Amino acid sequence: MIISFYYYLRIVKAIFMDENVQPIERISIPLMPKVALYTCMVGVLAAGFISFVYDYIHSLSGGM
Repeated sequence: MIISFYYYLRIVKAIFMDENVQPIERISIPLMPKVALYTCMVGVLAAGFISFVYDYIHSLSGGM
């Protein structure tokens, strides 16, 4: 277990602490894919927060 812990800590150190000689450039995403992503995120969050509506509809159906 100690060996694997040391191995994974080296990976974390390489990702977050070591200086990168050739930094990766930022990815530019066009406007429409961003709008689609944010629309989907809002829909998923709304469906999660407004789940009581689905429960009410289910209770009206008689538990089918």
